[in-house]
Amino acid sequence: AKTTYIKALRAKKVFAFTLAEVLITLGIIGIVAALTTPVLINNYQKKETPIRLQKMYNMIYGAIALTELEFGPCENWIFDDDEQATQFYQEHIRTKMQCIKTTDTECYLADGSMIRLHNMRAYGLMEHSLFPFANEKSLSYDASKTQHRRYRFSLNIWLSTASADYRWGITQPKTEVTSMNKPANKITRDKLLNGPGDGTAPGQYCKGNDGAASCFQLIKRDGWVIKDDYPW
Repeated sequence: AKTTYIKALRAKKVFAFTLAEVLITLGIIGIVAALTTPVLINNYQKKETPIRLQKMYNMIYGAIALTELEFGPCENWIFDDDEQATQFYQEHIRTKMQCIKTTDTECYLADGSMIRLHNMRAYGLMEHSLFPFANEKSLSYDASKTQHRRYRFSLNIWLSTASADYRWGITQPKTEVTSMNKPANKITRDKLLNGPGDGTAPGQYCKGNDGAASCFQLIKRDGWVIKDDYPW
């Protein structure tokens, strides 16, 4: 019986890959992965970016609304200087956001995004930088590389009109601006995208070199999606 079994094994053909074939196959898989992974990541980030921007936007306004329940309308918030205003932000506004980690200026969220306070001015202007993906590439922001189109965005809100120049059209509290004196809701979509900016800030449009706020406003105006003409 043993002899018969051995003969049967010898007669049976065994199919297997050689080491060279395995290595070639792995190499092909690696090449395909290297080519397709960046495309998959790009498509994912393009879809996820407006979702995270909308979440951060709602979170900031939700925190402002809750703070108003404690301290009254934001247009009446009065501070002696920027330092006092920033302290108020840290103690009363940011604490109402869903931060899983904070620094002096930053609020990290569970989905991997990050809100950074750029300025909290005594005269009523609050400026945030928004990072949908708080990774090393995004946080090493370089305006000359126009990373504001994908990695960094700005949300600038005049909480109060007390110090606003009415010639700028800032007559309502919580007016969002693309720069200190340009209400976003009074700028056409084409100008948000293609510019030019005003005389003192010609690059403050989405395709310009300083368009972090304009790009944010463009995505918001388009219903929190990135349209085909967006310079992604």
